[in-house]
Formats: sequence, C-alpha cells, structure tokens
Amino acid sequence: MGSSKVADLLALCYQLLGRFPSDGEIETKPKKTDCVVQEWAQFASRLTGIKENAKFKKNDQKNEQISGLKHVVEEATQHHNVKNVYVWHALAGYWGGVKPAAASMKHYDTTLAYPVQSPGVLGNQPDIVMDNLVVHGFGLVHPKMVFNFYNEFHAYLALCGVDGVKVDVQNIFETLGGEHGGRVSLTRSCV
Repeated sequence: MGSSKVADLLALCYQLLGRFPSDGEIETKPKKTDCVVQEWAQFASRLTGIKENAKFKKNDQKNEQISGLKHVVEEATQHHNVKNVYVWHALAGYWGGVKPAAASMKHYDTTLAYPVQSPGVLGNQPDIVMDNLVVHGFGLVHPKMVFNFYNEFHAYLALCGVDGVKVDVQNIFETLGGEHGGRVSLTRSCV
C-alpha cells in the first residue's frame, strides 16, 4: 500500500471514527427524505465516542482487539516513511458537536444548542450546514467540561501515535454564545 493510500485510509478511518452509533444506540432517521434539512447528513452527525467503535478495530495475534487508528498510524510510520501523523477534527469534536445521549459522552454534560445566525450572515452567506444545525441542534459540551473533553480526546489520539491535530468549524461558536456569556466567553473556554 502506497503512502498516499495510507494517508487516505487514515483520513477516512478517523473521519468515520465517532460517527456510528455504539451497541444499542440508534441514530434518528428523518421522517421525510425529500426535505433539504437532514439530521443524518455528514455535517449534522455528532460524535458518539472518543475511541473508535468495533467497526474500526481488529484482533491482534492474541485475539485481543487493537485500535484501528493506532494500527493505521503504526502502518504509516513504520512501513511507509510517514514521519508525523496529524488528524483533523471539528473544534467541538465533530461537525454536529457531541451526541448528548451517547453513553460514553454523557459525563461532558452535553446539551443541544441551537445556532443563531446574524442577519448579515444570513443575507450574504446562506449555508445548508447551518440550516441543519439551526433545526436539529448542535451537541455542545458544557464549557466547564471542555478541558476534560479535549484532554481525554487528545490523550487517546496521542496513545494511538497521533502527533497533533488541525481543528475546523471554529465559526460555530460565533452562533452559540447566547446562553454561555457570549461568543467570546464560549470560545475562550474551548481554546
């Protein structure tokens, strides 16, 4: 497998890592599939766990499950001359935030927050992603739990051999600050 394919596999693996429900957990499916706003769309998905689920793990020679992410990182660095591995994630964990009902995420006191867009943004840059989040909500980790969330999230990535992260979707905090002391206060709790 070439380095390019390993990088693509790593990106895909981590992109899907927390998206699928864990055992017994069911994602809400839309009642109507002909509407534009869809909760199950990629950009409305919420993180259901910090660690990858069984779909992304494999058994080692002792028949014990090993981390799929760790395996991909080791494969890339040990066999394909990749020197550093970074992952890309949304600042709030995933594109739709963190799933409040996910058993492994409840201790972050996550709630659904509903973005409020300014009239200027709505007039100049309508966005289907934000439209989805306005309707279905964004899974926001409580600001007092953000440190624990990042600490646990990034510690697991480091355990898998990941060297660093690149974050995206920082702009969501511009729309969620109303109940948390404003956008500046909310953003400060996350960076």
